[in-house]
Amino acid sequence: MANKLTQSSSLAKLHHIADKFYHSWFYLLLITAIGAWGFVAKQEIIAIYIIIAFAFTGLALCRDITPFFIAIMIVGMAPLARYNQKDYFNPLYYSLAIVIPAIIARIILTPTKLKKGYFFLPTLAVAIAITVGGIGFLTVREYFSMPVMYYTIGLGFGMLFVYSFLEGGVPARCTRNQIDFFAKIMVCAGIMGIIMIASTYIRHYQLIETSFGRFNSYFQWGNNLSNNLLLTMPMTFYLASRSKRPLLLFALAILQYFALVLSLSRGGMIFSAIGLVGGMAFCLYYAKGHRAKLVVTFLLFFGVFLGMLIPHYNTIVKQLHISGDESRVHMYKLAVTLFKKYPLVGTGLAYNPKMYYSPKPMCIYWYHSTLFQIIGSLGLVGIIAYLTQAAYRARALLATKSKFNAFAMLSILGFAAYSMVNVGYFTPLPFVVVVSMLFIMVDRNNKLIKRDRFAD
Repeated sequence: MANKLTQSSSLAKLHHIADKFYHSWFYLLLITAIGAWGFVAKQEIIAIYIIIAFAFTGLALCRDITPFFIAIMIVGMAPLARYNQKDYFNPLYYSLAIVIPAIIARIILTPTKLKKGYFFLPTLAVAIAITVGGIGFLTVREYFSMPVMYYTIGLGFGMLFVYSFLEGGVPARCTRNQIDFFAKIMVCAGIMGIIMIASTYIRHYQLIETSFGRFNSYFQWGNNLSNNLLLTMPMTFYLASRSKRPLLLFALAILQYFALVLSLSRGGMIFSAIGLVGGMAFCLYYAKGHRAKLVVTFLLFFGVFLGMLIPHYNTIVKQLHISGDESRVHMYKLAVTLFKKYPLVGTGLAYNPKMYYSPKPMCIYWYHSTLFQIIGSLGLVGIIAYLTQAAYRARALLATKSKFNAFAMLSILGFAAYSMVNVGYFTPLPFVVVVSMLFIMVDRNNKLIKRDRFAD
């Protein structure tokens, strides 16, 4: 009996030490620094291995799985410059030697029960729509082909499992500090994005004037980075609005906007205005005692930024130009045509019409728009499922008058708007998982507000 009590006490102490470390700014900034080093030094594999070792140790020892999300964000960002280099990632298969023992340790040390949660039904609806998409149109071989099964499982019932696991792994009664910790993770992912953009410009700046086409080729990952920054920028403004010394966080949020513009992603340039304007407006409203400092900070940063951009104004305008004859416009029309022919469940994720776009390794045929992806691939069943999901999420955001919900709404509005010209909602890792986690935190925040109306 005494041995059991000693073991229980030792395990509790280990959990306490792990929780303290993995919920610290030090841990978040350490993982960010490792990821940034991997990107800048082109040592992404080594960086990912180190991050996996830290993250899965934390997964095994911490009851709260929220700290694991910094690894999901940073590991998803660090190798973005390796666009279309499938073989480069082969060594990562050996990471299973870390992952599998860590998962077993979690099951033994900190078992997590699957829970349904508020968003279970809309997640189930999407899982069904993804799974039945294309049935009756696709052959059995096409339906079960790779990489299609990754997306079918990852967006379908695999995501339902992940969501239920997240619901069980996030404390049911979150404190304000735990909710803010999620925002800190987003801040660090934003810092990672700033470093990625800054280091690329420093490395290739001379090409802007001499060979812009070649320079632009270094930003093929700009679209994926924009998805991240559209989610992280409003969360940085949120923490600034809660801080007693908000200038640093406020400046980081503005720098994330600059990174979005400098990513040369048209969608990032356009839809970043949602996070910037809304984030600044909310921040100035909530941070009442710091308004003058924040306005001066913004004007100084923006003045310097404009001074840097003016010499390259024509280049940026060309980048924003949209042609009516672009391939993505033809893909949108194709999606509508397919919807008219197969209105119920669409043509499925496996269908490749082999025109206008050639899928890269480990990709499906993207219509380059979440809306048209749903219409063409999933039909009416998909439309109903995703509308149901949107309704549940909107209801959660509006359930309470809350500062966190206000900024979370900006995050999802920017991400959703950009997804109309991109497919963030169809990327299981990291975007669908991160967005699911964002709404779990919104739900936890609503419960906190209802328990204590002054909590926010």
